[in-house]
Amino acid sequence: MTAAALRDLVFVNTQLIDNRVDIPANAGSLVGLKTAWPMVQIHHPHLRKYYAKRGDTRLRDFIALTAPVAHRVFPASTVQILTVIGTAVNEITSSNVAYDGRFDEIARGHNGLTIGIICRLYALHPPGSAFGGFAGWGNGNHTSPSMNIRFHFLKHVLFIDSEGGLTENSAQLLIATAGHATAQVAHQAFDLLTEEEEGTLATPDECADWWRTLNIVLPRSQCMNLIADDDKDKFDVLRLWCSGVSLSAGYVVDFVRCGVIQRNPALLAWLIEHYEAAYRDHAIRCSRRLNDIVISSTAKRFLWRALTATISSSADWTTIRGSSVFLLAIGPQCRRTR
Repeated sequence: MTAAALRDLVFVNTQLIDNRVDIPANAGSLVGLKTAWPMVQIHHPHLRKYYAKRGDTRLRDFIALTAPVAHRVFPASTVQILTVIGTAVNEITSSNVAYDGRFDEIARGHNGLTIGIICRLYALHPPGSAFGGFAGWGNGNHTSPSMNIRFHFLKHVLFIDSEGGLTENSAQLLIATAGHATAQVAHQAFDLLTEEEEGTLATPDECADWWRTLNIVLPRSQCMNLIADDDKDKFDVLRLWCSGVSLSAGYVVDFVRCGVIQRNPALLAWLIEHYEAAYRDHAIRCSRRLNDIVISSTAKRFLWRALTATISSSADWTTIRGSSVFLLAIGPQCRRTR
């Protein structure tokens, strides 16, 4: 073993607390990691904790994860990456002392883009920082703020999903109100939204929470006028769920689950007209009362979630997909991610 290889082995075993007899040939160069290591002393315990949880290829993977990112918009040095890993591990384990995972949430991503974006977000608003809130919605994974708001309102408040599909009439309504050119575009946009939020899909119960949060009242008279006479659920809506002057709060889950909204464009239009703005504004108000950060990610996307002081509302603060940074959605319930 050469003197350089021996020094590398000593570093790995004493600083990363490994128990190796040699350095794998495919591990990559340790120069960058060894140079940066003294500059992140405060994070050494957390970095060792991360390293210890990784598998048999942990050395090779750690070297690859901490290599500098040369992205034009989201560059990151090895020192920055080590700092973010240490901070994230500390945040995860401090709030969950029994954590027994592998920290898979901390990922490099394609060409280092994910870790580069995480470093950028950390520099702007580290955990515990005072985030002033958003001035407005962004494009998200859509072409405009209005389309981003529209599809999140449909999904989280009205439970219109791609599995149930959008009727052509409803799709045309979306096009007219959000400025899209074809029904196909509306379908594709909604399919994209639901596919990319795998693991955070809306539920009828979540929609009921939103109806309570936004004080949504659907008069029986509107159901009579806006639901087609031949709709299969109109009888239940009028005789059971709207037995009084408006839809009973106890039947909101049944109402959104049955699909009557997406089968009746006039009803959909009425709900959009009366409550979409309330959803939009509530989201922004929530974003101005954030005081904690929860991190989750996969190799393809990264979620930095901010929680309110009362833990009664939550905001999916920024979600990373490709090279886009955007406000994704805001929900009335606190849902910590892994």
